[in-house]
Amino acid sequence: KQWYQRRVAITAGRNEIAGLRSDLSAKIEVLEVEQNKTINGTKTDIEGLKVKLTDIASYKNDTKTDMKSLEIELKQTIAGVKTDTSSEISDVLAKVEEISWPEGSYCILGSGGNCPEGFTRYHGYSKAIWTYRNSGGYTQAVTFGDSKIGCHNACSHSSNNWNTDIIITSCCK
Repeated sequence: KQWYQRRVAITAGRNEIAGLRSDLSAKIEVLEVEQNKTINGTKTDIEGLKVKLTDIASYKNDTKTDMKSLEIELKQTIAGVKTDTSSEISDVLAKVEEISWPEGSYCILGSGGNCPEGFTRYHGYSKAIWTYRNSGGYTQAVTFGDSKIGCHNACSHSSNNWNTDIIITSCCK
């Protein structure tokens, strides 16, 4: 019963994390769209400023002061876009860091070499377990994260000795 309750809690945690990831992905997509709009708007502003610079240069002899002002304005516009975008990205990253695992003691399968914060990585295996034969579903090879079940030496023994490997990598807290 405790195992089942833990399994339900883990599933609920995974569902919550999946929902948060989905929300985060949607927010990132919105931010990317907004960023592209801002960049495109800035490019349009830049093009407009370039036209103004050309007009000023052709109609005035004393354009250095005007050009310097436009350059400063352009740099400030670009700096503002960078600051706004960086701030929005920082906000999103801060929200990602707030996602936490549910309380309790449990293990999850390890994947990618590192465990989430607060978890300890464990790795164990049993290799060359004798099985009756290599056909009829005695060994179904599968990989899940860094763990796997599969044939030892690719199940190619000519002596009719088929062996299975079980390798488990977990992260526990």
